[in-house]
Amino acid sequence: MTDTMKKVLKCVLFIAGLAAILFVLSLVFFPKNNEKKDGIIDVAANAILGEPENTIDVLIIGDSESINAINPLRIWEQHGIASYCCGTSLQLLSYSEYFLHQAFKSQSPKIVILETNEIFREVTLDDLLLHQLEMVFPVFSFHSRWKVLSFRDISPVINYTHVDVEKGYYFSTVVSGTDDSDYMKEMPGEEPIPSINMFYLRKIRSFCKEKGTRLILVSTPSIVNWDHMKHNSIQRISEEEGIEFIDMNLLRKEIPINWKTDTRDRGDHVNYYGAEKVSAYLGKYLSETGLFKSHRSDPAYSQWDVHLKEFNERTEQFNSESGS
Repeated sequence: MTDTMKKVLKCVLFIAGLAAILFVLSLVFFPKNNEKKDGIIDVAANAILGEPENTIDVLIIGDSESINAINPLRIWEQHGIASYCCGTSLQLLSYSEYFLHQAFKSQSPKIVILETNEIFREVTLDDLLLHQLEMVFPVFSFHSRWKVLSFRDISPVINYTHVDVEKGYYFSTVVSGTDDSDYMKEMPGEEPIPSINMFYLRKIRSFCKEKGTRLILVSTPSIVNWDHMKHNSIQRISEEEGIEFIDMNLLRKEIPINWKTDTRDRGDHVNYYGAEKVSAYLGKYLSETGLFKSHRSDPAYSQWDVHLKEFNERTEQFNSESGS
């Protein structure tokens, strides 16, 4: 054996040994439950893992626009459709794809909604490489769990028990209004979409097609994050890729957002009052697809009514205290 071959063999053995160590560490460091104390990241979004198998009709992925604008419990109350929002702040399309795969391990939603704001948030090459590394070796995501490791973590058994009462929705009654200033005035041209983002968007579309799931692009109302150039880009992509597209920013009559009262941060995100309007429209839209029947009388969904009652009591208490 030549010196070169010996060096190559040593290198291969080193890499194989390192991979084996990372694999074992990943098994140990990977959270065995989806509660915050177990080290899970983005607890509300990952609480979908605690939902009973095959009970989620609609999966929502996206950045903070999605979790502020769409209230699954209101859609449940009005139509008996079980939706869940796996949105997170500043979510990248690579992370959306992760949640998509995570959800489909135990759920079979008929519709996946992708909020479009993140399509313009660039996934860098570093983001791409780190995402792939974390997918293969989760220890890179959960390395900080060394503080809470216990003997239970040695076991490969995973038991997700945590559920989120609000199904991923971010409840806020803060009012910080602004003037809409005709933010959706028609404009020529398009906002560029990074090529890596298109790569991930097509991966998401292909995955949904493979699963027989309908993908819908939805732009929720936002003065700060949306304009007609972004609309033009997504409209073209939807036509070229054959993906359904709903731009709520153009539905001023159907979704009458009052930007003086329905935003919590001067037009960046809608608040609870704006989300009521968005969710009412979206729930009706989903119901009219004919893909769903109401689960309201199904005993398997009784916990949804419990969570809805808790949520309504919370909002009633707030309205009472604020004099609304």
